[in-house]
Amino acid sequence: MLQSKNKFHDQEIHPSNVREMLSKLGWPIRAGALRIIRYIYKKRPEPILIHLLQIPFDLLTVLIGPDPQMKFVIFCQGRTGSTLLESLLASHPMIDRAWELLDKRKRKWNLFLYVNARARLSEKKIWGLKVKLFQLSNEQKVDPRKFLARLHERGWKIIYLKRRNILRQAVSHFVRVHRGKLHKKDNTPEHIFFRIEFKDLMKRIEEQKTYLAKEEEILRELPHITLVYEDDLLRKEVHQRTLDRLFMFFGVPIAPVRTDMLKITPENMSKVIENFDELAQILRKTEYRMYLEEE
Repeated sequence: MLQSKNKFHDQEIHPSNVREMLSKLGWPIRAGALRIIRYIYKKRPEPILIHLLQIPFDLLTVLIGPDPQMKFVIFCQGRTGSTLLESLLASHPMIDRAWELLDKRKRKWNLFLYVNARARLSEKKIWGLKVKLFQLSNEQKVDPRKFLARLHERGWKIIYLKRRNILRQAVSHFVRVHRGKLHKKDNTPEHIFFRIEFKDLMKRIEEQKTYLAKEEEILRELPHITLVYEDDLLRKEVHQRTLDRLFMFFGVPIAPVRTDMLKITPENMSKVIENFDELAQILRKTEYRMYLEEE
């Protein structure tokens, strides 16, 4: 009896052995477990139990869940059209999205394990999420370049989305704050008219410029595809062309795309900014004067 016990104790346990043992439970049991975990993870904010038991939950998910055929990450700033891009991608029958998993979420014990576990909860062949620089560096306390490089090494595709007109990007931020809502999906009239202090506008623009420089440095030697909001997403007529590029990048069949997202900030910024003429007069004396007319 002692010999048998020692023999069992000395056996080396590999992840593949554990996965093999779990596979013997049968697909119905594993599928049921995945459904339960998927339901729990959909709760926002995530239940405290998930946070405390994150690693066990994630390990179980990775061991029993099927890995998507392909995974991608959208690296971007806020107000660059990332949710529009996500909705267009998700209109493809093979693609699933996770929205903004790290938005106001608690720090993950193991971020790489977490995102891979979430990918395995998807019921589609392709799964992706979006991340922002400050979420990785400030909130999750990981090195953004090392994190993205690790994803790339594991076969993830990287999409870098940015906005050329950083003035309108900043204005879009203030419009979102004033509305109290991130996005618009119907034609209900909205009366948005408010002041923006010049110092607040400049602070926001400078933050965006700093992030842009850091993002480009992080991606300098990482393979990725770059999208620019003004060229690739602003106009509805370019959506299909842009998404066709991404589908080819992913290696999936091209499919028609659609979205119910609507543009919030009007082309004429004076329609929402009460003191626009005052701001424009000051901006014309700065390096940002070119952005006043450009959309």
